[in-house]
Amino acid sequence: MTCLGAPGSSGSKSEAYSAASGNRNPPKGPISQSDRRLALRELRRSPGSDSLGGRQFRRAAVSRKLRAAVAQLGPIHLADSREAVVKRLCTLLREAHSAGVKFVVFPELALTTFFPRYWMTEQAEIDRYFERDMPSPETRALFDLAKELGIGFYLGYAELTQEKGEPRHYNTSILVDPDGRIVGRYRKIHLPGHSEHLRMFHHLLSLQAGAYQNAAWVLAAAKCGAEDGHAMIGGSAIVAPTGEIAALALTEEDELIATNLDLELGEYLRRAVFNFEKHRRVEHYGLITSRTGAKTEV
Repeated sequence: MTCLGAPGSSGSKSEAYSAASGNRNPPKGPISQSDRRLALRELRRSPGSDSLGGRQFRRAAVSRKLRAAVAQLGPIHLADSREAVVKRLCTLLREAHSAGVKFVVFPELALTTFFPRYWMTEQAEIDRYFERDMPSPETRALFDLAKELGIGFYLGYAELTQEKGEPRHYNTSILVDPDGRIVGRYRKIHLPGHSEHLRMFHHLLSLQAGAYQNAAWVLAAAKCGAEDGHAMIGGSAIVAPTGEIAALALTEEDELIATNLDLELGEYLRRAVFNFEKHRRVEHYGLITSRTGAKTEV
């Protein structure tokens, strides 16, 4: 997942669930296929506007617009090669180019199956799911195509690197500019996990809350379908800084969803609603940061 500033409405069939549809609220439970089809019909009927949920927001004199997309991936199985997966990524990148997209978000661990689910005892077996170089010979085609099309992208993968002569394993994501150059890298620190799959309601709730509280647009790219019999969550979405869903994937296979992002909306909300820079009082946070849990002061 990555966060950008932007709402907007769009017209392709995969941009299914849009808060620009007026008075329909996001469902309060798991989203069924019928709900998604209804949302698609409403989106097609909705007039184009700069509003989400019927609320108008002030725009800066010069608006910063970006057309961005989330590239959802269907199952990647143990037997699937990196070359085969990269071909799928390239297909989605070409589809994005045809839709006028300038930035694409691919999922976490996008190049392999979700290998942490398997019990492996040999380190060499584990390491084959990690990338030692990026771009690698297998992924070079994706970088070259992005440069050819002038599209930036975000890609998650497992990274194996050397630090002080010792191997280190990371869950990594990179930011690639339209010239095919890596301009940013993030290595995940907190790795939460749970034995039960999250329901779609809680999945979307976390995306919407994060977008609203940070006044930022969330582009969430997920894997979906069943990988070697294991269900993936799916539910790829684009969420506005207002917390409203601007686009939602309809399928459990490779799918591109896109929308027009107005980066000024996030800036406006950060100034008018969540102006932490202006209002935060760091001098009073010492008690919070110095202890864990609640304690009674005697």
